[in-house]
Amino acid sequence: NKRLANLVREGVTIQGMAVDLAFSLADARALLSVATYDIILLDLSLPDGDGLDLVRWLRHKPVATPVLVITARDAVGERVLGLDAGADDYLPKPFDMAELKARCRALLRRPGHCLGTQLRAGNVTLDCARRVVHVAQRLIDISPRECSLLDMFMRNTGRVVTRSAIDASLYA
Repeated sequence: NKRLANLVREGVTIQGMAVDLAFSLADARALLSVATYDIILLDLSLPDGDGLDLVRWLRHKPVATPVLVITARDAVGERVLGLDAGADDYLPKPFDMAELKARCRALLRRPGHCLGTQLRAGNVTLDCARRVVHVAQRLIDISPRECSLLDMFMRNTGRVVTRSAIDASLYA
């Protein structure tokens, strides 16, 4: 659904995330073969197949990128099937954009193969799992809000971060 995809893109772009859209399994596989992503938002109903085939393909590669399934298939059995196929989270439609953003933030907080357990920029290190910051190997005491802001900046190193993305990071 191109309209929903564009609405989701607008919603997460406000959070400072860069988004690539793929409207088919073939397009998604092509993007995934040339780029590494922090998170994948996946609708299961694609014109050239079932999105769960993409999840299985990713997990056999193996690609550790978190996958959040967004679908109208909301029966418990469908959710179990999606999670067992390798999806990290499952959000039935219709959903609230605030919940989608919160689920994305939760998946991005998870330490894992794709993001690593630590973010580094210059002499600053952020341990994502423990929310601990070191500057030049010295422990720095910062508030949870400051830690969230630092996390957002470090995940967007080298990119312009809009004021609305900063606000969303601080007050979401």
